[in-house]
Amino acid sequence: MRIADHRTVRYERTLRARISAAALALNVDLAGADSLEEEIARLLRSRELSDIWFVIATLTTVFPESAVVLEVSRSMRSNDENAAVESVIAELRELTAEQWARHPLVVEHETIVDTHFTSAGHTFGDSRAIVDALSRAVVIAGGQHAVWSSDLTALMPMTHGVAQRHYALIPRHCHYVLPDLCDEPDRAARLMSLAAHSGNSTTSVGYGLGPLVAIDSFPSPSDEDGARRYNWHLAAVRTMDRVVAVSQTAAREYAGWKLMLEGLGVQGPEVSVIAAPKQPCSWGPTRPLVWALGENAAFGDYPTVVSAADLLSSEGRMVDVRFVEANDPQDLLRRPDAVVVMAPYLTHSALLAGAAEAGVPVVAARSGFAAELAETVPVTIVEPHSVEELVSALADVLGEALVVSTATTDQYRAADAYAREFFASVGWTARV
Repeated sequence: MRIADHRTVRYERTLRARISAAALALNVDLAGADSLEEEIARLLRSRELSDIWFVIATLTTVFPESAVVLEVSRSMRSNDENAAVESVIAELRELTAEQWARHPLVVEHETIVDTHFTSAGHTFGDSRAIVDALSRAVVIAGGQHAVWSSDLTALMPMTHGVAQRHYALIPRHCHYVLPDLCDEPDRAARLMSLAAHSGNSTTSVGYGLGPLVAIDSFPSPSDEDGARRYNWHLAAVRTMDRVVAVSQTAAREYAGWKLMLEGLGVQGPEVSVIAAPKQPCSWGPTRPLVWALGENAAFGDYPTVVSAADLLSSEGRMVDVRFVEANDPQDLLRRPDAVVVMAPYLTHSALLAGAAEAGVPVVAARSGFAAELAETVPVTIVEPHSVEELVSALADVLGEALVVSTATTDQYRAADAYAREFFASVGWTARV
């Protein structure tokens, strides 16, 4: 058996360098091997799933999907080295020029924070506050900050906020952390394999399961598609070691989800709670403004808020309502005279908690998290979808003098404390 494919032969020098990198990490002696095939076979002989995943990832700079890892593992356990090596070579033959151009960067015993979703300009729940806290800690403490390649097949290291696209991070005995969302099918499939087979510790931040229960109330097909894509995120999370929820309410949701998984024969992740850091407030004085979180049905209630604003305006109370997605950094520059969130499925909002603590009146639909928040800071709770109750609540809070603070050093200290506690929970000491 020989590597006869012309494209693979063209990249023979690159392949030899990748084989050497894998052999060094696995402490495999390649002396005396008379072919590339024999060298690959020696790399696979430990038969451990984690080593097989690592070898394929290093040789291809592509995180392998579960089917490939399990196929190679079955061949090795059946003492069919030729079939196992052929499976690896088949993966090599499928590599693109971009994938051949990448260099495997093997990292061991480090913490990797995957901020792909947030780095693309998206936010989900409290992901902005969480990602900022964890990314700051990683930069200070020397962990790895990463995003995914353009083809969503491997992690790339970030240096000073720039993706190093000629490198693929290959983790070994590392702590992988997903602080935001993974809703692409291809990325989720590779992340499932990473969690299940690579031997790396894996953790996801848990913002709650609101999109699951809200899927039947989305106003447009695009919103419905977004909720269904959330299932890919959960598919990846269910294979991870742990979920760190941002609130007690979110933790209860994940605990129930885990019970459902166990009923289906799936172990599911361990669930713990570390309260999310409050989003620092940097709002300055403006004219009266009502800031409503979320235009879609998962995080907001557009008709109720608009109807309430219209009624107030008809009574001579001119209200400026702006709808924003949660944690939009541009909107942090504007101070609202009230914050409204009419999402009964909400399990936490760093902006909501930060606004309430800063003295901005908060009106929230009745939910587990709203009740939890009201135990520590003033929150006016109204019934979901109730225009009358929202009108009454806004009339009360807009008639009061407001005291608004700006971002404080204490809030950044709180973010660093969150990062220390979070990383300690996954076994890594972050010196921040």
